[in-house]
Amino acid sequence: AFLVPVLVLAAAFANLYEHHRSARFYLIAWSAMLLGVAFFSLKSFGIIPENILTNSSMQAGFLAQVILLSLGLADRVNLLRRNLSERVEELERAEIEVKKSAEQYRLLVENTSDIVFSLDADARFISVNRAALDQLGYRESELIGRRLTDLLYRSVELEEILPEIDIQREFVERELEEVLNAGQNVAFMAEFATRLGELRHLEVRLEPFTQGAAPVIFGKAAAASGDSIARFLESERQEFVIGNFINIGELIGQRIVKNLSKYADPAAALGVEICVREMIINAIEHGNLNVTYEEKTRAQTRADYFSFLNERQKDPRYRDRKVRLVYSLNRRRVIYRISDEGPGFDHRRMLARGAEEANAAGLAHGRGLTMTLNMFDIVRYNERGNEVTLVKFFQPAASS
Repeated sequence: AFLVPVLVLAAAFANLYEHHRSARFYLIAWSAMLLGVAFFSLKSFGIIPENILTNSSMQAGFLAQVILLSLGLADRVNLLRRNLSERVEELERAEIEVKKSAEQYRLLVENTSDIVFSLDADARFISVNRAALDQLGYRESELIGRRLTDLLYRSVELEEILPEIDIQREFVERELEEVLNAGQNVAFMAEFATRLGELRHLEVRLEPFTQGAAPVIFGKAAAASGDSIARFLESERQEFVIGNFINIGELIGQRIVKNLSKYADPAAALGVEICVREMIINAIEHGNLNVTYEEKTRAQTRADYFSFLNERQKDPRYRDRKVRLVYSLNRRRVIYRISDEGPGFDHRRMLARGAEEANAAGLAHGRGLTMTLNMFDIVRYNERGNEVTLVKFFQPAASS
């Protein structure tokens, strides 16, 4: 009996110290009850006189406790109701802000000059903003369900040179595969055809995200940014050294053909860009990482080529190898020298049978070298086969 009031009061004061609102009602209620018990006990021991008040003091204390605890409970309910009302108001305000943000995002997406789109796992358009109409001449309803690669440009000149090879399409397919299978963000330049068949250079960025259980690609395509000082260019020479990462190789490849259109016609510039990109990738894959033609074919057949490539990039035997690129441009010609630190290869045998076998088997690799031979005026390998020099003349070779 002595411990009960001690524990009750200790609990009440502890919660009151923590600023709990209900502790005040709890403390007053138990104090009223204990006061009634105290008066009744004092009367029972004859310390205070016996009368109607002392005889009923215990019952009065319990009654006061019940009433005060009920008031405390009512106060608690009112407090919860107020808090609930405040939370509802906060949610309503948040909903209004979300709607405003969604509307602002919609307006931002719709009013931007960049093409903003999403693709499903088969690279078909799920959504696209109206910038596609301005950039390519297609309405959203005309693009939904079509594959991204269906919009790629295919020049008449390249069709005449290599009618069975569409390296650009294969390159974009490879980028899409890297987004979906490897979960990597990619950025690349691509040539698209407008509704009227005109060429349009676009910088494309793709990144993966998940919508429910289905993988989806979010993308943005913007008009290729021109070099503001390109009109003053007479000649340039650059040298790059890069590691064994395909994306970096592709970005460097895009950079070293950036000013080519100043002296070359669009079809030639496009062909050079595709070929240089393939030669850089070959230097990384087949040169530094020592991926054989047969290994690449098997990995692509199993659809795990990027996992296979990632293992090679981490292999101590290959990870420190570099690719060196030397680029020189003037009004008469462009020269690219691409070298790797691999063992080299028998380029004569590859030239003799590589493209023919690749075309027969429908493979996505092995034909870049044949296309390069058709595109460049000079294609020269060193004896070891780990360095290639490419020369394209913009005027007849005799004038150079």
